[in-house]
Amino acid sequence: MKHDWVKIPIIAKELGVSTKTIYNWISAGKLFQPRRGYVSQIEAYEVWLHQQSLRSFYSYFQSVQGIIRGPNGRFKSKKKEVEEKGE
Repeated sequence: MKHDWVKIPIIAKELGVSTKTIYNWISAGKLFQPRRGYVSQIEAYEVWLHQQSLRSFYSYFQSVQGIIRGPNGRFKSKKKEVEEKGE
């Protein structure tokens, strides 16, 4: 059986993410590293697609419900921000 293993820098470039992102996926258990420096091309695409769908999901709710990211990177409501400013 032929394996679809590719080097991490190559798949990172194909997906448009950094190599650090690929290693983060490996550390989080989202992506399997069969041997050092290599990942499955198919699995990497699946993880990338899943991440893209999550990004679309968050963007949708941010726009619909008026949610923004605060300076600490956490989500918060625009309504709360207006109340905090006293407007």
